[in-house]
Amino acid sequence: MHSRFQIIKKEARMKKIIIVLLALFLALPAISYAGSVTSRWDMTIGGYVGVGMGYSDQSWTSGSATLGSGGADSFLAARSGMRGNQNRDNEYGNFFSTAAETRLNFLIKGPDGGGAKTSAFIEGDFRGGPSGGASQSSEGNFALRHAFLKLDWPNATLTAGQTWQRWGFIPSYAVVGQLYGFNDLGPFQKGQRQPRLDFEQRFGKNFSAAIALVSPNNVWGTIGNSAIDGYSMSKYPFLEGEFKFTTDKCGKIGPYGMMAALGGFYGQEKRVSNYNNIATAGQNSNLYTDRNINSWAISLKGFFPIIPERNKNKAMSLAIGGNLFYGQNFSWFAGPMATMQNTYQRVYTGAAGNAINGVYVAPTSYGGFGQVTFFFTNKLFIDGYYGYLKANHSYAQRYYANPYAVNSQTQAIVNLNYDLNQAVRFGVQYAYTKTVYNNFAYNATVGVNGPATLLDRQGSSNSFRIGAYYFF
Repeated sequence: MHSRFQIIKKEARMKKIIIVLLALFLALPAISYAGSVTSRWDMTIGGYVGVGMGYSDQSWTSGSATLGSGGADSFLAARSGMRGNQNRDNEYGNFFSTAAETRLNFLIKGPDGGGAKTSAFIEGDFRGGPSGGASQSSEGNFALRHAFLKLDWPNATLTAGQTWQRWGFIPSYAVVGQLYGFNDLGPFQKGQRQPRLDFEQRFGKNFSAAIALVSPNNVWGTIGNSAIDGYSMSKYPFLEGEFKFTTDKCGKIGPYGMMAALGGFYGQEKRVSNYNNIATAGQNSNLYTDRNINSWAISLKGFFPIIPERNKNKAMSLAIGGNLFYGQNFSWFAGPMATMQNTYQRVYTGAAGNAINGVYVAPTSYGGFGQVTFFFTNKLFIDGYYGYLKANHSYAQRYYANPYAVNSQTQAIVNLNYDLNQAVRFGVQYAYTKTVYNNFAYNATVGVNGPATLLDRQGSSNSFRIGAYYFF
C-alpha cells in the first residue's frame, strides 16, 4: 500500500517535470528572439502621441457620402440653405475629438553597401484605412504611412518604397509650424505618399535633380494599390521629376534653409467606354472602346527664412513658404476632391436601342497654398495658411453631367503654438473653409433643369480646435 502511494507520487512528479520541460521548450523561440527587439542593426523608435478636440459650426451626418466639415478629419464645407430651405448639415454644429493621428515609426541604419550608406524607414498612424481615408469603421486601426529603403552616396540617393511625392511637397510646412487638422491643406498639394522608385543626383552643395517612377495610386486613394482602376490599367507608371536649389547662406529656421524647386509629373489613364447593342431582339452584346487620357502637372514651390534664427534661437524669426501648381487628371486624390479633378464622361444616347457611354475627358486644375510663420520667442510662434484650388469643369459638366461635384475650395487657417519643452507642444487653431460646387442643389421634383429651390451652390464652415503633442 505504501509502495503504491510512492509510485503515484513519482508519476505525479514526473508529469510536472514533463509539463515544465514542455513549457521551456515552447518558450525557447521567444527567449532566443528576445534580444532582437532592437534589430540586428541600429534601430531607433520615434513618433508622437497626438490628441485634439474642437468644435465646428457644421455637422455632416454619418450617412453623408463624403467627409464633411463637422468631424476631426474634415476638409469640405456643406451647402448653405436658400429660399426658405435649411440644410441640416449647415444648420447644426458639433463637438469632435480624436487621438488617431498618433504615429509610430522605426528608423533602421544597416551596414554600408556599394559605397552607400543604407537605411530603411517604416511609419504608421491610427487613422485607419487604407482605402478612402479614415473611415468611421476603421479609425483606430494602425495603417501604413511610409515604408521605404534608401541608399545614400556622397552625391546621390536612391529611394524605393512608399514615401512623399516630390512635386509641390514642402516638408517644412509641418516641421517649422504645425497643422492641427489632419486634412488641413489636403487639397492644395501639401503632400501625398505613393509607392515609388526615386533617384536624386546632387550637383555641388546647392543644386539637385531627381527623377522617379511612381505608382499612380496610393493606399489612401479611393482605389488603393490592391485594386485596379484606369490609372493602373495604363501600360506605364507615372514619371515624376524635380529640379531644386537649396542654400543655408541666408540662414535657417530649424533644419531648413532657403529652398526653391520646379517639378511635375506625367502619366496616362486608360478609360474604357461601353457600347451596349440591344437593337436586335434577343441580343445584348457588350462592346468596349478605350481611350488614353493624359495626367500631368507642373509645380513651383519654395521656402524662405526671411529672418533666420540666431544661435539656434528662433525668437523674432520669420519664414514664408508655399507652392503653385497647374495640371489635369490627378490620380491620387481621395474622396470628394477626386470628383473635382479626375476624368468624367460626356454621357449621351446613341441610336434607338443603343445605350452609349460618352467619351471621357479630364478638366484642368490650378491652385496652391502659402504659409507664414513668426516666432515671438523660441517656444511661442504663430502660423498663417491660405490655400485655393479650382477645377475648370465644362458647362455641360457643371450644369448637367455632375452639378454636385466640387468646383473650387478655399481654406484659411491660423494657429498659435507653444513648446513646453523639446517633447511637448500645445496649440489652438481656427480654420475657415469655403466650398463651391458646380451648381445649385435642385429640387428632384422639377428635375435638373428646374429652378434652384433647395440649397445654395456654396457653403462655408468655421472650426476651432486645440491640440497637444508628445514627440519621442
